[in-house]
Amino acid sequence: MQQNTAMASIGITISVLLDALQIKYQTHSASPFHTHPKAMAIALSTLLIYCFGCDLEDYFSCICHFSSRQTLVYITVLRSLGFISVASFASVVFSTSLMSSVILYLIFAIFFAARLVVSWTQYKTLLENRGDYTYSNMHTHVNVPSRYVFCNGRDNLPV
Repeated sequence: MQQNTAMASIGITISVLLDALQIKYQTHSASPFHTHPKAMAIALSTLLIYCFGCDLEDYFSCICHFSSRQTLVYITVLRSLGFISVASFASVVFSTSLMSSVILYLIFAIFFAARLVVSWTQYKTLLENRGDYTYSNMHTHVNVPSRYVFCNGRDNLPV
């Protein structure tokens, strides 16, 4: 459920940014593809890869189960693509200079890094609370039975 919430928030944010982009450029004769070609190319390509990755996640979650570590890496890659897309669209909407675009990218990078630390901490806490996380398997395979693996970022471990 947590991953679906992240997908929804990224989708809503991109929708709002696209509406703001449309309002910003309705009086201009040039399009954002002419004024910010690199940012728009990055935004659209990462958005398409993000959407394709979300579709693959839904498909593969039905036919196979990944380990919790693989799922965490996959979700992290998807979120990074979503954040890059949002940062690129935001840099076009709110840019007044090159420095403001760089600052926006840095803000999104810091936010993503903080979110990554929180996700990793929650993952470790989950395993510690379930008794499956010990010092001996901290850097190697985590001993979680296959029926309790993360599925789409949800905690399937019994309470």
